[in-house]
Amino acid sequence: MTGERIAPVTTDDPPHARTAAEFRAFLAECGFTIKQFARLLRRLGDPRDKATVDRYVASLASGEFRVSGEMHVVMGVIRNSRRRAAAAARSRPALAAE
Repeated sequence: MTGERIAPVTTDDPPHARTAAEFRAFLAECGFTIKQFARLLRRLGDPRDKATVDRYVASLASGEFRVSGEMHVVMGVIRNSRRRAAAAARSRPALAAE
């Protein structure tokens, strides 16, 4: 995460507000909208139809559904691959202008 603190959960929050806040922080960190992340899940092989995946991702972000362990793994893989790609891009020497 980017050092941002997650707000405490109150009794007025949805049942899975803490994992929803973590999920929204992940989306922001990676630069995804809900629709973009749903599209990525489908491209990665989610067999469900488009509308179902869109509703599922929106439900994760709203706290209606708990973010499952499997989704935490997917989030970690995506986060780590993006970090590795960014580090590799920074370590490449800049091309000298001729």
